[in-house]
Amino acid sequence: ESSLIIYPNPSSDYINIQSDQADNIVSEIRILDMAGRELLVQSNIKLGYAAIQLDVSELSKGAYVLEISSENERVSRKINILD
Repeated sequence: ESSLIIYPNPSSDYINIQSDQADNIVSEIRILDMAGRELLVQSNIKLGYAAIQLDVSELSKGAYVLEISSENERVSRKINILD
């Protein structure tokens, strides 16, 4: 079970990513389109209990894959972007 909370989904402007572990270090966050093309990358983020926000307002309406890599786990979730 992942320790990551991703909300809101669907979204039109921001996606929040939060951990339920205080010391969670995220090495990389990527958003990919359904063809696997990398659209957004953020690296070396100390997540902890605080949520980080990803700006998804520039993405077109549709489905994407949010991929989060940390020292403990690698999580992929489908996210939906609205107009």
